[in-house]
Amino acid sequence: MYLHEYFDIGCVLLEHVDGFQLSDLGTTDCIPKQDWYDIIQRAVDAVGYINDAGLINLDCQPRKVLVRRETLRPFHIDFALCRFAEDMGWK
Repeated sequence: MYLHEYFDIGCVLLEHVDGFQLSDLGTTDCIPKQDWYDIIQRAVDAVGYINDAGLINLDCQPRKVLVRRETLRPFHIDFALCRFAEDMGWK
């Protein structure tokens, strides 16, 4: 038995996000319009951080961003169609 076997995790950790899809922002009456810009900007900034980490999401869409209702923090979900930048010759 090798030491690394104790640190391998054969699962995906999920977190429940109580909120709504970014694509539903305009239809959600409880979010004031003055907050929309900050929510969208944080979602866009997150894409930059993800790309800087070397992960390219080929299916990035507003409906794949959940916004937590309590904090208005966006969470990107569904990375099934992604590639590593180095595998694509981008880094």
